[in-house]
Amino acid sequence: MDTEGNVRHANGEEKGVVSVGIRHTLEWHVEAYMVPAGKKGEFRNILQGIAGKTESGQLTAIMGPSGCGKTTLLECISLRNRRFDGAVHFDGRAPGGDAFTVSVLVHQKELLFGFMTPREYLTFHGLARMEHTHTRAQIDQRIQEVLSDMKLEKCADTLVGGTDPFFQKKGLSGGERKRLAIAYEMLLAPSMIFLDEPSSGLDSVMSESIFQSLKDLAGGGRIVMASVHCPSSEACQLFSHLMLLTYDGRVAYHGPTLQGIGHFSALKYFCPEHYNPADFYLKLISFTPGAEAEGEVRRMDLLNDAFQKSDMRLMKPLPTDNKHRGLAGVHGIKASTFTFLKLNFWRATLRLRRDKTFVVLWGIISFIVGLLLGIIYLQQAPASWRNLLGLLFSLVVADIFMGSLGVIMRFPSEWAIIVRECYSGVNAVGPYLFASFWGILPMAYGPFLLVTVMYWMTGMDPNFVAYLKFAGIYLSFDIACLELGQFVSSLSGNPMVGMTILPAFVAPMIMFSGVLYQKSTVPVWLSWMHHVSLINYSFSALMAEQIHILPENQANLLAAFIDLNKNSAGLNVLFLWIMSASLLLLTYFTLTVRLRNATAS
Repeated sequence: MDTEGNVRHANGEEKGVVSVGIRHTLEWHVEAYMVPAGKKGEFRNILQGIAGKTESGQLTAIMGPSGCGKTTLLECISLRNRRFDGAVHFDGRAPGGDAFTVSVLVHQKELLFGFMTPREYLTFHGLARMEHTHTRAQIDQRIQEVLSDMKLEKCADTLVGGTDPFFQKKGLSGGERKRLAIAYEMLLAPSMIFLDEPSSGLDSVMSESIFQSLKDLAGGGRIVMASVHCPSSEACQLFSHLMLLTYDGRVAYHGPTLQGIGHFSALKYFCPEHYNPADFYLKLISFTPGAEAEGEVRRMDLLNDAFQKSDMRLMKPLPTDNKHRGLAGVHGIKASTFTFLKLNFWRATLRLRRDKTFVVLWGIISFIVGLLLGIIYLQQAPASWRNLLGLLFSLVVADIFMGSLGVIMRFPSEWAIIVRECYSGVNAVGPYLFASFWGILPMAYGPFLLVTVMYWMTGMDPNFVAYLKFAGIYLSFDIACLELGQFVSSLSGNPMVGMTILPAFVAPMIMFSGVLYQKSTVPVWLSWMHHVSLINYSFSALMAEQIHILPENQANLLAAFIDLNKNSAGLNVLFLWIMSASLLLLTYFTLTVRLRNATAS
């Protein structure tokens, strides 16, 4: 077995499967997990002294009532959440960053790009994880194996659809999306697979199918753990081991599934004949509505005490060392930056190619805005300095809102997916950010259409070279607006926050545009605002290119009114590009900090 978890066969060929001959063990002790209790400074312990052990070949189900801490426990055991007191050991030692190479966590809510197909998803993840160690033919073979293992062959080329807020098209079924969420994590055949409620939202037949697939994966020599709520009796029989949590976060049972009924029968809790054992367990460890609290607590105490005294309990839980809290740089096997760039560009291209509705609608809106400006100022630009000023000011103000709002939803809608990808080592902030920028750059055709319609309708300089210069300045401004939107979008995972704070950036740019006041009257301590106003630079550059269409006396009057240097167009465009680059760097810094905070949780 090589250093990256791939098996080398006798003929030297590599294949991404786990060797059944190698046995792995996972042991944990979550002594306490504290959460705020509501009042300032008060905390509540939701996981109390939960110790356990599992090994390769076992499929362990974590069961318990809603709110008992199943998901939190699973995140702690998988080290995706490290805010607990205790210890986790893999093969007898505290794991380092390699724990995130040999293990995967499949979340309850599958977050998928709707414009991609299962085969494309697996290709993206396969190339990101395996390109530096496998040939393309080997990667394609592995993709086909995973599609077959997860029973996705029939829908391999069907769009995911449905789950993407910007791509609301019918696609995969709920069960197929669940399988896909598991499938792309299986490409490197991890030794440990953790799943949070993999059957959530599925019918009993589909749930049983999912658990059968998990049993098959465990049978291949892997450790598989899944939190489940209340599986069917058929699904319950597929689990090799159970861990039952009481409603107050303690262990009621952890051991072989077949011994569960006998364990509780010895405590005088009998499962009725022809009754789903999962329903029996859940009723036993849940708080009964309307029941006396003291009686329910006594039952939980009895269940926990009985388990602590049973032979199935670990004789000596791991001592608390909290070494997991020192883990940093959480990611799986990293591909090269070039590979990440290539894959992110490919995905951005897929989005543009398949989201035709947005592309066409963007063009229609831009055309309408340009047409309205053209009608309002029809052949009026050279007639009056007030008309030219009003036209150009309206033009830049319209674009700073259109350009920014066009991308304000991008990062909030995708960020959770990107965080998961960065956890798995299939993406990085830099390549994702640059690909996102280039992916929205073709949308500049909308502003180009807007300015073209407006330019020839309003009587601007008819010289074609002058038109190209004007359009070039406007597109430079539009790119800066896109970068502004991306930066504001990167500040929060909530799109409403971005839309709320955007005016706080745009309003000062309008106020310090050089149009609404005399620059010399601005207090010195506020004068720096001129230099960070995108509207100031773009309006000045556009005006410098077109002011000559006015009669000389009006041109001089307008230049004096807005304090314009008629030869400043090139310098202002340069400042627009500097501002764009600065906003791009700020966005990168913001996303990097947010990612670091996300992976530290």
